[in-house]
Amino acid sequence: MSQTRPAGTSVLLVVDNDLLSRTVRATELRREGFEVFEASDAHEALAVLRCTEVDILLPDINLDEGAMLADWVEKRQPSTYVAWTLGLSDEQTTTLLH
Repeated sequence: MSQTRPAGTSVLLVVDNDLLSRTVRATELRREGFEVFEASDAHEALAVLRCTEVDILLPDINLDEGAMLADWVEKRQPSTYVAWTLGLSDEQTTTLLH
């Protein structure tokens, strides 16, 4: 069962096993007005996807089982856009935190 959301609000799911990268990316996206869910791995992401309609999936390119996650989304939620991301460098993280 999908959660309802306000009209015009895009829902994103950030998937990254690095807590700092995931938190910084999710925080920045929330500041931009997006509704953001977070997951530390593909299994957590699947749990979110099974109960929430997500517009954009943002998995880290190095995510274990990332290909399985993308395949699941393609087959079961084809309207969800998958945009692969790279983890943030220490310099990028520091810049975004200040």
